[in-house]
Amino acid sequence: MNFLQIKYFISVAENMSFTKASQSLYVSQSTISKQIAALEDELGISLFYRSGRTIALSPAGESLYNDFTKMLKSLEEAVGKAKSMVTGLVGQFKLGILQFLDIGRILPGLIRDFQINNPNIKLDLLLSRRKELQRLFLDGELDGVILLSFEAEEISNYPSVMTMDLPQGYHRLIYHPTEERNNAELTIDDFKDETFIFLSPIEIEDRVNKSVVKILEELGIEPKHIHWVDSVESIFLYVEEGMGVGVAGPSLRMAENDRIRSIPLISEHSLTGLSFCWKSVNANPALTVFIDHIKEKMSELSV
Repeated sequence: MNFLQIKYFISVAENMSFTKASQSLYVSQSTISKQIAALEDELGISLFYRSGRTIALSPAGESLYNDFTKMLKSLEEAVGKAKSMVTGLVGQFKLGILQFLDIGRILPGLIRDFQINNPNIKLDLLLSRRKELQRLFLDGELDGVILLSFEAEEISNYPSVMTMDLPQGYHRLIYHPTEERNNAELTIDDFKDETFIFLSPIEIEDRVNKSVVKILEELGIEPKHIHWVDSVESIFLYVEEGMGVGVAGPSLRMAENDRIRSIPLISEHSLTGLSFCWKSVNANPALTVFIDHIKEKMSELSV
């Protein structure tokens, strides 16, 4: 039994005519008749009842017809799926995102729309800290990562690593709204005597805090009181409780509520952004689809 015999059998069964089947397949009627006869001999069953020029499926033939059509449909779907994987329309994409990034605000719809537009690509997201994401990406366990621009620069010289700049924004000063502050037009000068909540150098590179201090200096603020904490969550907790103010990057996820507000810190060094990193040697077709999706989202922002 071969695929050609199955194809001929299905055509005869659907047309209930050897003549019509031969015409639809552009082969001679004798060729189809011989192949059907060979199939019946091999299986040891009659597939059709014949009465003159009239034919009808036997019970065994009807059973095989139902199973063969299902089999061919599955085969066509399998071939289509394989072709789609080559184009990146089916597959898996592993994306690492820096913890606490508000990627939905920086590039609205980036994750949601990618999944909606590519339902057959399984999108695996990993939110973690910088060093862990850099390690997993360089080890080939992630197809791409979204990091702060200076963090992406740290790995940009590794073999085959490519980067794409994402939108930039200004740092923000976050504070707890008091009765006096609620309706006031606040500036950075209103917070010069506040305690500033900084991440401990043990948790982050010292260059991050130096960058924040430089931004404040450009705005004429030299923190008189600094309180060190061990996590971003702690910064928000202290600020929400009115125990100080903090500086948040433009991409940091932050829900403003009745206990926390922010004002932009507009200075030369306050403008910063994100970068998407991938490897040019990555053969995953879904990577190309994701890169095109990012470019589309970037173009939407520029309109």
